[in-house]
Amino acid sequence: RYHEAAGDGKSALACFEQARRLYPGQRALLFGHIEQLLRTGQPAEALQLIEPRLKGGDADEIRLYRLQAEAYAAHLALRPDARDIRVQLGHCRKEAGAVEEALGHYRVAEEALPGDADIAVQIGHALKLLGRTEDAAVAYGRALLRDPFRADAAAEIIALRDRLPVPRAGVLVLGHADAALAAALPEGPLWQVRAVLPLPRAPAIS
Repeated sequence: RYHEAAGDGKSALACFEQARRLYPGQRALLFGHIEQLLRTGQPAEALQLIEPRLKGGDADEIRLYRLQAEAYAAHLALRPDARDIRVQLGHCRKEAGAVEEALGHYRVAEEALPGDADIAVQIGHALKLLGRTEDAAVAYGRALLRDPFRADAAAEIIALRDRLPVPRAGVLVLGHADAALAAALPEGPLWQVRAVLPLPRAPAIS
């Protein structure tokens, strides 16, 4: 902490590393080490300490999620074009309850990767959390048109179908899906959705 207060980040980091080797179970040293890595511009190294602990269900996961978000944001400051990191930052912000912010990150990532089905699914999840049912269904439909085998997107649409506007649900979610339907397996997720979403009735011919 002396080196940290003196602005000598390199020496402070070396001290944390040495102290953790001597006392590997000390939580305060772990978090001090992570924070020092972030202060010295090493977000990738910080993530190497954070992510295994989150996967293992760490008791301090709320604090770890905050540090993980800081690490991803620092990584993006160094590499703004790192789309996968932006998506991960969106996940972190969503886990922390900042769903609007998460949605913003997903939208930026989708602009860079307009054909990515997974990002569209994540946008759908965020919109559903925000109570924007129709918009969520449209995002899931976008994912399904990009990848007709996305069973998770199909399941989300089917779960939301009773909350969609009946006369136009099919067009709203899938739009003009003829090409995608032709490329999909008849028993696959895309056809399952088409089977349960109503389309507007054609006008009667007199």
